[in-house]
Amino acid sequence: MKEKTKNIIEQRMDSLFSNFSYFVKVYYDKEKFLGPSFYFYKKVIDTIRTTNNYKKLKDNNIFFEYMYAALTSWGMHRMDQGALLQDFDLFKKNIINEFSTLEELSHYKLSEFDNLSESKIKALLTKIFININIMRSSSKLVGDSKAFHFLLPDLIPPMDRKNIIKFFYNRDNYKKEEEVKIFLEILDKFCFINKKLNLDQNNFTGCWDTSIPKIIDNAIIGYFIETKQSEQKVEELIEK
Repeated sequence: MKEKTKNIIEQRMDSLFSNFSYFVKVYYDKEKFLGPSFYFYKKVIDTIRTTNNYKKLKDNNIFFEYMYAALTSWGMHRMDQGALLQDFDLFKKNIINEFSTLEELSHYKLSEFDNLSESKIKALLTKIFININIMRSSSKLVGDSKAFHFLLPDLIPPMDRKNIIKFFYNRDNYKKEEEVKIFLEILDKFCFINKKLNLDQNNFTGCWDTSIPKIIDNAIIGYFIETKQSEQKVEELIEK
C-alpha cells in the first residue's frame, strides 16, 4: 500500500513538472472562482502589497474585515459543518499579537529557497502556526494556512484537503499532532517544485496568479480537474 502510494505521488509530480503551464490553463478554463472569493482576496493581497510595515495594519480594521470575508468565502465558515472562524475580535487579536513575527517573515520568499532548511525560518513559521488560532475547531492546518497565505503571499501557499494535501500525501485526513509537520513539509515541496521549474510570476498573468505559491496551488487544482477520471481509477487501485 505504501509503495503504491509513493509511486502514485511520484507520477503526479512528474505530470505536474511536464504539464505545469497546461494545468494552470485548465484551472482558468474549468474553474471560475470569482465573485466574493476573488474580490475580498484581491483586497487583502493589494493591501499587503501596498503596506510597507505590518504595524500600519494594526489599526486598519477594514483590512481585517476583508480578510475575515475572504476566509469565509473560501469555505472557512460553514454554519452547517465543522469549519467555523473565531469571532472577529479574537480573530483580529490573534493576528495582531504575531505582527512582529509576520513582519520578520515578510522579508522571505518561497522562490528564494531549495527548501526551508534554515532553522530560523522554520522556527518562526512554527511559532505563528502554534500561536495564531483563527478557527474554533482543533484542526488548524487548512484555515491557518489560508490566513498565512493572505498575510505572507510570497512565502506560504493556501492548503486544502481536496487538492494540496491529497496531491502530496494521497489522503485528505491527518492527525492533529501531524499538522505542523505537514505544514512545513508542504512548504518544502512547494520550494522543490519552484526550484525544479524556475517559475517566473511575470509569465503567468491570470487574476489568481498573485504569487509563486498561488500559481503552484492553481496548477495542482488544475491537475485534479484534468485527471479526475484517472484519479478515480487510482483510488480504486489503492483500495484493492
